[in-house]
Amino acid sequence: NDILINTSTTPQQVVYTVIPTSIEGGCTGAPLIINVLVYPEVQITSISNQTICTGDQLNILLTANATGTFSWFATNNSNVSGTSTSVQNTNAITDQLTNLSNSIQQVVYNVVVTTNNQGCTSQNFPIIVTVNPTPQISALTLPTVCAGVNVPAFIPNGTYTSFNWTNSNLANGLTSGGTNASSIPSYIAQNPNNFPLNSSLQVTPLFETNGVVCEGQPVQIPFVINPNGQVNTIPNTEVCNGDMVNEVVFST
Repeated sequence: NDILINTSTTPQQVVYTVIPTSIEGGCTGAPLIINVLVYPEVQITSISNQTICTGDQLNILLTANATGTFSWFATNNSNVSGTSTSVQNTNAITDQLTNLSNSIQQVVYNVVVTTNNQGCTSQNFPIIVTVNPTPQISALTLPTVCAGVNVPAFIPNGTYTSFNWTNSNLANGLTSGGTNASSIPSYIAQNPNNFPLNSSLQVTPLFETNGVVCEGQPVQIPFVINPNGQVNTIPNTEVCNGDMVNEVVFST
């Protein structure tokens, strides 16, 4: 009842010699030779992990160091839909996974292979798939400010690791935009007109894990900068004591 382990990559032969001995008389018979062929361990050589965006379809091709039949299934994760939790007998994992939460989720696929000729079965080989959530930015409208006000930096609410943004109107004093940003920078509000200046920020959320960047839907964030109050200069006038002063009309 030896447990034989082949530590090489090729079949190895173990030779057992059995010499029978009679109980009465202790006579020995002709030796019996038993050859045992020990195949190397069956190993799965597919990728061990992968990161995808929510809604992406997997295309994991299963490979091994010997020809065989693959069996696999996914460990259930209630926060991810599209997983095959019953045993499948295909050589590719093609589930389309959707992350139902606002955080990173992982799905573990358990894979074994049984060789066609020898019937040897590999150990369980886990393939871990990381599923990024949907990047999103909460819709909002920035408060209206007056020209000359120092507008502080702000961080939009949402599910993201960074975002790209663009400014629709450079006359408002804000820079043109940024990439892989974590906040909208502070700026001095400007309005060169004598009427409210309408602007909008387009913000596109990004979610990055293990070098995989997922892009969400862009959001428009409107804001208004009011002009400073101003009045046109009027000429000085002189009157005598007791005279009626004509009406003065101010204009802007």
